[in-house]
Amino acid sequence: MRWHYQWIVVNDFLPKVVGNETARSVLRPGARQHDRPTIDLQFYPSGGMPFMPVEFSGAAYRFGHSMLRANYVFDDLEQTVPIFRPESQSGSGRRRSRQLSRDLEINWNRFFDVEPTPLVNDSMRIDRSLAAPLRYVPPTGRPLAWLNLRRGVKLKLPSGFAVAEQMKKKLAIEQLTEDQLLEPLGGANARKVLGDAVLQAPPLWYYVLCEARHLGNGGQQLGPLGAATWHALLGSHGRRIPCAVHRRRPARAPARHLPRRLATSPG
Repeated sequence: MRWHYQWIVVNDFLPKVVGNETARSVLRPGARQHDRPTIDLQFYPSGGMPFMPVEFSGAAYRFGHSMLRANYVFDDLEQTVPIFRPESQSGSGRRRSRQLSRDLEINWNRFFDVEPTPLVNDSMRIDRSLAAPLRYVPPTGRPLAWLNLRRGVKLKLPSGFAVAEQMKKKLAIEQLTEDQLLEPLGGANARKVLGDAVLQAPPLWYYVLCEARHLGNGGQQLGPLGAATWHALLGSHGRRIPCAVHRRRPARAPARHLPRRLATSPG
């Protein structure tokens, strides 16, 4: 199971999120079909144990929040399920043994292109917009954007400009312009209140989303800086974890099959 998961991340998810060129630059294919790829460690120290950069976990990887839809089709095409259900319907979430209702059983073919079945749950673009339900998330009712930005402050993350400046030493990274950073703020009042702070030290999470919108094919994938954080993470972990997919030979693909439904209790 772990090997299959890693194979999906490296061969399917990563190229879609960062683009084929960047994905291949992290794990450079060998000369022959079954040769192990060469690992690029230009953003990581060459020794020591693998670790997850806080810039990745605290900001860059949270780009996925912008890809969430307000609701999803689990199986029945005529019924949608919101990402947050009223507490009266969802329960406490702590009774792990309770059985899911029929409407929450997932037909994975609605999410993944594995059979000639209508794919109806496409991800949203990677940009600075969040689905409406994420404006007030359980259990506190706080906006998810506010929670992400507060986390960045508490972790003392560097700004988007600071990270871009460091990565420019090794990659051709184009820094975002003032207009590109201010565009999501909308009206004049918001720009007046937030404009100076955004232009002086744009939060890294916000910067990654704006970059994807303007430099990531309109939000189809991450921009250069966001993609480079994956470069750093996977380069280190892929080289030092013995079970990593690229260390297995031959480089076979997992079976092209998913169970039609997977009914599990929420955890």
